[in-house]
Amino acid sequence: MNGKAIELLGPRFTGSVIEDEVMEPYFITCTAGSCYTVSKKRIDKYGKLKYTEICYPCTLEGCLNRIAKEKVNGDNGIKSYNSLREYVDSWQKTVDELSAALEKVKMKKI
Repeated sequence: MNGKAIELLGPRFTGSVIEDEVMEPYFITCTAGSCYTVSKKRIDKYGKLKYTEICYPCTLEGCLNRIAKEKVNGDNGIKSYNSLREYVDSWQKTVDELSAALEKVKMKKI
């Protein structure tokens, strides 16, 4: 679901937008007051690209954790796994992908 999140947010949005292919269709916004939002891109009934806000974590790591949960549990929290091992493997793969993206950044706490 390609499309720049910044275009979805409109010209009045102020802050940062974080997009990465491993997070698709999710993206993160951060306002000047360091308030994070996890959002998901979607197509509305008219075929237009829109977004839905999912949650408001306190930290970047919290954002990534929520994105991992959303990706593993599927749209609207509905996804079927045939075994516990399959679920755990899916969780681990998703966490590894997101962790690798974050590790490349190696942010230091200030």
